[in-house]
Amino acid sequence: MLPRRRPRGSLHDGISLNFATGRYYTKAQGGPANIQPLTSLFTFTGGNQSMYMGPAGLLVASATNTPRIEYDANGACLGLLMEAARTNVWLQSQTFDNGSWTKVRASVSADTIAAPDGTTTADTLVEDGTAANSHLLRQDYASATSGTTYTISVFAKAKERSQILILFGADTAAFSGEGVLYTLSGSGTSATSTGSPVAHGIQALSNGWYRCWVAATCASTTNAVLRIQLCASSSSTYSGDGVSGLYLWGAQLEAGRFPSSYIPTTTGSVARTADVCNRVLGPEFSATVGAVVVQGRASAGQDAASGQVVFDFNDATTNNRIVLLRVSAADTARYNMITAAATQGPVDASFANSTAYKAALAWASNDLAMSFKGGAVGTDALATIPAITRLDLGNATTGVQMNGHILRFDYWPERKANEFLVSAST
Repeated sequence: MLPRRRPRGSLHDGISLNFATGRYYTKAQGGPANIQPLTSLFTFTGGNQSMYMGPAGLLVASATNTPRIEYDANGACLGLLMEAARTNVWLQSQTFDNGSWTKVRASVSADTIAAPDGTTTADTLVEDGTAANSHLLRQDYASATSGTTYTISVFAKAKERSQILILFGADTAAFSGEGVLYTLSGSGTSATSTGSPVAHGIQALSNGWYRCWVAATCASTTNAVLRIQLCASSSSTYSGDGVSGLYLWGAQLEAGRFPSSYIPTTTGSVARTADVCNRVLGPEFSATVGAVVVQGRASAGQDAASGQVVFDFNDATTNNRIVLLRVSAADTARYNMITAAATQGPVDASFANSTAYKAALAWASNDLAMSFKGGAVGTDALATIPAITRLDLGNATTGVQMNGHILRFDYWPERKANEFLVSAST
C-alpha cells in the first residue's frame, strides 16, 4: 500500500505566520488549527508615532500597539516591521517654511505637491540668484554627543534640480564635513562628496520620490551644523537662477547608524517606542525538538552596541533561549542555544544590508543545524535543550529589536532533516 500523502495546502503542527496573506495560526500536535488574527495569537506593543509604507505605495500613519505590515514601492509585501526605539530630534519635519529651518540663499514654498503619504504637504526649496555660492536649508542640533552616530534622512523629488547634498558641517568640532551627493533619477544614486560618512543610501519610492540618508559619528559634544543643499552638475556651489529647485518632505535626525521609519515632528522632538511581539507557548510547542523557517529582510544597517534579534524562544529570562540574531560584528547570522545561562553553538552565516533572506534551522538533544539562504548546513553537536515557555518575534528578552521585516515564520515541533533545511531556505 502506498503511504498516505498529506493533502495539498494542509496546515502543519506548530506555528505559522504569513504576513503577505494575513493567515496566522497555531496547531497542537495532531489537533485542529487555531486560525486567529495576529493580535489574538501574539501580544504586540509599540510602533507608535511613525509612518510606514502601505500597499498602495504611500506612507501611512501607525497606530499604537498595532502591528505594522509594510510593503515596498511596488506593492510587494515586505512583512512585519519590527524596530527599536528612535527619536526624531529635528523640528517641523514637514514644514520647511517654518522658522526652525534657516534658509541660506534660498526660499521655501509650502504645500506645493503631494507628499509620499499622498497629502499636499511637500514643500519646494528654491535657490536665489546668488552667483558661485551654496543654496540650502539648515537646522542645527545643539545636543550632539561625542561618540554617538547620527543619521540624517529626507524625502526628496526632482524639479528643475535633481541633486541634493546632505552635509554634517565642519563649522564646529562636532563633525568633519561628512557629505553625500544624491541624484534623484532612475533607481537613485548616492556618493560620498566630502569626509568619511559611516554609511549612506537612497531608496526609490513611488511618484518620483526618494528617501536619502547618511550617517556620521559625532567627534565632540557641541553644536552641530547640519545642511540640506541644492546641487547643480554635482556641485553644491553654483550660480543660482532664482527659480530652480526641488521638492522636500519628511526630514529626520536620529541617533543611530541607519534610518528608521519616518517620525513626523512639529514643535518638539518625537519618540517612537520599541516594537515588542511575543506569545506564551502552549501545546503547539515541543520541549525536546523543533525546527523554524523564517523569511524576511535585513535592515539598512545596525548599531554597534547590540545585535538584532529575528526570533527568541525563551523562558522570559536570558538564561534559557533558542535565538537567531544578527550579531553586530561582521553582519553574522548567528543561531545560539542558551541553557542555564551557558551558550551552546553558535552556528553562523552572513546577513547583508537591505536584502531578503531565508533561514531554516532545527534542534534536538546534542544536535543544532542551520541553512541560511540555501547554503550548506552548519551544525553543532553539543546542545542541552533549555526549558522554553515563550516566543518573542523580532525582539528579545534583552530588549533588542530586529530593525527589519519578517515576511513568514513557521515553527514545527519536530527535528526537520538537513535536506529540508537547505530546500526551505533557498
